Amino acid sequence: RAYLIASNHCSHLDPPFVGCGVVPKIHFFAKSELQKIPFIGWLIFRHLGSIPVKRGEADLKAIKAVINFLKNGDCVGFFPEGTRSLDGELQEAKSGIGMIAYQSQVAILPVYIHGSFRAFPKGAKLFKPIKIHVYFGKPYVPTAYQEPKSREVYQLISDETILKIKEIQQQVRNG
Repeated sequence: RAYLIASNHCSHLDPPFVGCGVVPKIHFFAKSELQKIPFIGWLIFRHLGSIPVKRGEADLKAIKAVINFLKNGDCVGFFPEGTRSLDGELQEAKSGIGMIAYQSQVAILPVYIHGSFRAFPKGAKLFKPIKIHVYFGKPYVPTAYQEPKSREVYQLISDETILKIKEIQQQVRNG
């Protein structure tokens, strides 16, 4: 079954940790600049099936690829914040996941990753031996799918997704 898998994003470690916890293959968005790095580009795009996306613009080619993967029953991993957090805390959601969710009408699986920021934060050169845990929430279908499409509806879906991730985060923090 196709899902959009939406997770917080603090580290380069996040995609492989989320991917290891899901049985079907997950296609992640990855910034297109990574294609230029010889081994990394091959690994991420050709071997792991990531979707190159041009950041800072509406990349229609990437959006069409995602919709096609979802229509074929594949899962697509997404970071609603759009980039890695600088302080380890959840940031505001970008409207992109909402737009893709609305266009595909698939369920969203919220995920919270705990420990990746301490293990390998943005800008770090070395990993720290920190345990990383991945917590999967329950898939949900946004209620805003019933609304006429608009930028506001896309943002509502994205914001609801961040709230679902925050709920998991609170459960983890409360023990």
